[in-house]
Amino acid sequence: MNKYLKILALALFVTACGEEGFVPPVLDELGAVKKEYELDYTEGSVDIQIYANKSGKASFLEDVNWAAIENPAFDGDAVITVGYTENRTGALREASILLTTSTRKDTVYLYQNFLHLMK
Repeated sequence: MNKYLKILALALFVTACGEEGFVPPVLDELGAVKKEYELDYTEGSVDIQIYANKSGKASFLEDVNWAAIENPAFDGDAVITVGYTENRTGALREASILLTTSTRKDTVYLYQNFLHLMK
């Protein structure tokens, strides 16, 4: 008997899928094409390609005084631009950018090289 109930349930599911009112589920999408960016020590900017099917925003995970996200809001697939200053600190600089939508999160990492000064 249990076997027949399973067959009936499968038949009803297949029939329902064939009706015009059936809407397939939409999977949430969010991600950056590249997860890590190595930046030169000089001042500049980097474009980060994002694939998304919802609106969202980009923000730094920590306080960053040497870089700024120029266009943090996005609505679907987008490119966000991050501007950064010259690195004369003598040390590698790092920053993490959090991409968020209402249902997903992803992280992008920036690493900026430094100017080697000879004494």
